[in-house]
Amino acid sequence: MSDPSSLPPPGGTVGEPTEAEIKRILRDSSRQSRRRRAAREALDLSGTARLIAESALRKTVARAVLENLPQDGDELEKLLWPHLALYSETVFDNIAERGLETLKSRFSVRRYRHWLCYTVTSAVVDEDICPPIDGQIDATAEHVLGVIGETVFPQPADHTRRALWRLRNEMFGDPRALNIETRLKAHLRGGIGRWEAAAIEKVSRAAPGATEVYPSAAVRSALELGFVDHPTAARNNSESPQLDQVPTADSPGTAGDSSQSWSARKARRATLLAEYKRAAGNPSNKRIYEARNSGIHKPQFYEWLRGELPDDSETTKNFEKFLSAKKAPIPREPRL
Repeated sequence: MSDPSSLPPPGGTVGEPTEAEIKRILRDSSRQSRRRRAAREALDLSGTARLIAESALRKTVARAVLENLPQDGDELEKLLWPHLALYSETVFDNIAERGLETLKSRFSVRRYRHWLCYTVTSAVVDEDICPPIDGQIDATAEHVLGVIGETVFPQPADHTRRALWRLRNEMFGDPRALNIETRLKAHLRGGIGRWEAAAIEKVSRAAPGATEVYPSAAVRSALELGFVDHPTAARNNSESPQLDQVPTADSPGTAGDSSQSWSARKARRATLLAEYKRAAGNPSNKRIYEARNSGIHKPQFYEWLRGELPDDSETTKNFEKFLSAKKAPIPREPRL
């Protein structure tokens, strides 16, 4: 007589998934597919600002690697972190700015925050920076390897090349890649409160009974996929107006400056600061804003770096003139 444990289960053979298991697998796959689609739709909102930030990332990382020649993965990750953090913040802020354009008095700020916390964060980290193939880390490492070359540099460059190759391989599920993903997501989520505050302020000052203005199809599609509450979500597509005009964003740092988007301004200023540091011996931010020849103080410096200080302010003009001159920071005289 056969052992009961060796008999096939009722309705199928050994190892064959049940109907309930198949449905669960299909349901999970559909949910994951929808989330990835929402993340890719959100990433498309970054537009040209992402390309500008991408170019700045390549240039600044290549310069930093050539100057420091990190000898192992830990040194390389430490060197890459500030550049990756700045890039992720620039792209994230641009997407958040586009999403803020759709907020009206009837919209849910809570759901806007949820969209930023999950969909947009995943778009920047999982779909843009950390994919093992053609992600920003992989592409930047490939660019730096090309800049280093094979025979121009002395022996320490060989260790740097190996560290870069290991980093590219480690993006395939290695603990280092998971650590970078976790750090970037924590970094981005730490700044969501600023956008939530901007959304609350915008909704609170929206005029009652104002004429509804619909965002472009791309913005509307991304937000609806990412669970942002929008009046068109509950309507049939045939009933929704097909308007291509995107309303003017009333977000932090853009008032009175229609010639340049906030995110593009941040990317340009980050590049200007990185070039200055490279030419002036890599002084810290503190040394720069405490210098008596920089013409800027700490609060203004970080407002400038975040893109909140307008381009036409005297502080911005004087500080950028100082950076362009690439003069070393001169410490202020100590107070007696």
